[in-house]
Amino acid sequence: MAFLNKINWNLLRKNAPNSSGIDPSAPMQKQSATPSTPKTLAELEHEMQLERRVLKTSPQQVHRKAKRGIGSRLIWIAILLGIPVGVIWVANQPYPVIRRPVMLHAPFLLLPSYRTSI
Repeated sequence: MAFLNKINWNLLRKNAPNSSGIDPSAPMQKQSATPSTPKTLAELEHEMQLERRVLKTSPQQVHRKAKRGIGSRLIWIAILLGIPVGVIWVANQPYPVIRRPVMLHAPFLLLPSYRTSI
């Protein structure tokens, strides 16, 4: 069975794709036939600005906010109003175990239970 292991590794080495994406059997290609002259700092900055403008105006890079419906806004409004109302409701329960600590630490939460009826 050990010989099957060697055969598998040999097959994998022969058929494995090159992870770098470079074909080692391909001949070297020169980028340009003329030797490149060194660019000045101003030319490099100008090229960078042009590339930045292209990237900013590219339609692929523009991310727009998705339009939200009224339903999601109503849910958030209900959550943001419901939590404080619920806390005040719990604080105003007629049980002494709840009212005493609230009366000592945050008495303004008990104002709704002290209001007079009209």
